[in-house]
Amino acid sequence: MHNFLLIFFIIISIIINILIIFKFNNNIYINKKKKNIKTNKIDKIILILIAIFFFLNLLLININIKKFKSNLILKNNENIIISNKLKK
Repeated sequence: MHNFLLIFFIIISIIINILIIFKFNNNIYINKKKKNIKTNKIDKIILILIAIFFFLNLLLININIKKFKSNLILKNNENIIISNKLKK
């Protein structure tokens, strides 16, 4: 159950990050089309916040994947130990 929630969280966070990036890219494209080359301070702050949010999510995903792999390794080791005991 824990592994399913972990995978679900990873997929949702990736989708949210992609949607945020596409939305922001569309805003930049519309501004350039209207010859508004100057970006507002608000746009810069939003870009910085999106970048921080994106990299924090990537870091969180990386940590969760490492925990997930270590849990799988521990489970495999436990199964090997149990099977070795059963063979004896």
